[in-house]
Amino acid sequence: MQFGIMLGPADEERLRVRDRYRLMAHQARVAGAEPIFFTLGGLNEAGTQVQGWTEQDGQWHSVATGLPEVIYNRATYGDRTQSQSAVGLLKTLFARRATRLINPINSISKLEVADALSFFPGTAGLAPETRPLIAPSDLTAMSGRHGALFLKRDHGSHGSDVVRLRDESGMAGIRGRIGSRHVDERFGSVEEVFAFLKLLDPEMTWVVQQGIALPTVNGRSFDLRVIAQKDGEGQWQLPLVLVRLAREGHVAANMSQGGEPFLPDGFLRQFGSQIPHLPDLVERVSQAAHRTLLALESRFGLLGEVGIDIGVDEQGSTWVFEANTKPLHPAVPGMEEDRLLRYPFAYGAYLARQARAGRETGTAQPVHA
Repeated sequence: MQFGIMLGPADEERLRVRDRYRLMAHQARVAGAEPIFFTLGGLNEAGTQVQGWTEQDGQWHSVATGLPEVIYNRATYGDRTQSQSAVGLLKTLFARRATRLINPINSISKLEVADALSFFPGTAGLAPETRPLIAPSDLTAMSGRHGALFLKRDHGSHGSDVVRLRDESGMAGIRGRIGSRHVDERFGSVEEVFAFLKLLDPEMTWVVQQGIALPTVNGRSFDLRVIAQKDGEGQWQLPLVLVRLAREGHVAANMSQGGEPFLPDGFLRQFGSQIPHLPDLVERVSQAAHRTLLALESRFGLLGEVGIDIGVDEQGSTWVFEANTKPLHPAVPGMEEDRLLRYPFAYGAYLARQARAGRETGTAQPVHA
């Protein structure tokens, strides 16, 4: 079985120098597959041939082959045109059933996540109120209902383009990060805040989200990132629940913004006395993650890997802020390096078996993608 790992443009440069890709190749072979790494440019126009790289005995070699039976899409793009091309390609391949895809969609926006959760009674309580930021009146309406708001780029990631908005002695104060710029400003009105955001990037799509009061330890707030992956039987597993402790004075807890990662046991050993109302932190978050996965698959179709950002407020209620179909696989002290690489390849082998069974029997098989 050929197993394709689709990379982004930046990953091609890292392929030969990072052990991570060799670990991926190893896990693919453990699952009974021969891996080929490729980028969007490695596919021919017809989507039937792939030019890429494979690893043998620690060396990388160029290789050309037919379209792999399964593609694990790990590609991210800084360029919108490339991202749109990738989305179009995935839709074409999926519609033709030419290959099985681990996550046939490229991404899920923050607004889409909130809409999906709000649609189902069982998950509506997990979603902070979230609406598109189209006009200053959106800020006015939301600020009238919530003490603090977060303004976020709808398709943003890594904690960039996130600012907190709240009243500061009659002024509209915002703090956070937009791109590489740290922002700490005060304005006379929310109309001025809106104008400021539009001035920075007129094309950027923002959402305004209800601010949730997260608990703090030593004055630093924390949230949790859950990575969910399907296993070799097509069932959801949670191989990583990660606590992210925000850098002092920072709004976002993302590691790329200086957030400090902890495995839950280590976090509770060090800080549990400061949050005695959250002894069952992992259980609460895990339950919220599984409910979220049901809602996302009901809305977007069957998925294979999702990263979910979850907050637990000071009353112990869980809130889902966003979900990502290509979550980063962080290096965390005390965690095995290949923990997050095992399930995707076992799941890919499961998808291939399902496809073969359908071809051999002439009966449509469930497609978990």
